Amino acid sequence: MAVKQESLVQAAIMASLEVYGDRNAVHTDVFAPYANQQGYTGGKYPGDIIGLLDGARILLLEVKELDYLTPIAPVLHQFNLGQFLQYYWLEQSGVPILYAYAARDEMPYFLFPRRREWPYATLNRTRVSPPGELMDSLANFIAKRPAIETHGNLLDWLLNVSVASSASVLMLLGFLGSSASALKASILIVQTAAGGLTALPAAAVRAALRNVLSKEQTGEVALDDEHQRKVDEVRQAIEDHRVRHEARMDDLDQRVDVRAEELVDEESAMSGRELADEELEEVRMRARKEVESEILEEIAARQRTSRPTAAVRRGYNRRA
Repeated sequence: MAVKQESLVQAAIMASLEVYGDRNAVHTDVFAPYANQQGYTGGKYPGDIIGLLDGARILLLEVKELDYLTPIAPVLHQFNLGQFLQYYWLEQSGVPILYAYAARDEMPYFLFPRRREWPYATLNRTRVSPPGELMDSLANFIAKRPAIETHGNLLDWLLNVSVASSASVLMLLGFLGSSASALKASILIVQTAAGGLTALPAAAVRAALRNVLSKEQTGEVALDDEHQRKVDEVRQAIEDHRVRHEARMDDLDQRVDVRAEELVDEESAMSGRELADEELEEVRMRARKEVESEILEEIAARQRTSRPTAAVRRGYNRRA
């Protein structure tokens, strides 16, 4: 089976980040989790590339390949609406996830021989965007067309020293060890609740946090009331996120169920018979796509009334 172009784009970004870090004395700790390690809650990794730069800047990238072969405008063929909703909800919870995309044929990483500046040029060709700014209309969501002209590139993101991770996340990394492998969803979702823990350096607190965040069955650690209260805040933040996530998924499934029943009734009435199992499965897939489009329209409507101001708006010339 042929290698997906998306995997090649990911490999080019990973290699460029490593060489960029080496040449610029930036400690670059990046890795690509396996598919079964990726996810949106608990001990899963949110993204295709997980990175920690100089132990201080968090980099979470969901990688897509930009395809220029379409006649109207470039598209992200592997863009998935269901996955997008998960990342959008994570973004709303404060997790700094970014989509990263590029056209494989335009990445200098793949040129032979390579020029010395290939890492910088490859990162410059890689566009980045938070989920909420990836596409600018419902029509473009459905067509999978990113708002290229509004997106900055990964090289500029790396050079922008004002892009920093929250102090609470860095504090948690300090407890667990400054490594990209610690950047699991259970850590990234507790940013706001964890701020008060910066004043708790005790070894017992660190042990308790490891127990909470990694869910290791090592038994409870005895803490005084104040320390225990702070640790409980982290535990509650994780639980609150899990509950919100499940509520969103339940709402999505319920809306799909209702729409699927409507479609089944319509199809049965038109055909004058009960639908076969294969037809029922196809109807449910249609129902899910319709409901996801409705949710995207709700997101797009909110964006029209309150456009984000943080987007880096630059012109884009693919031949530059």
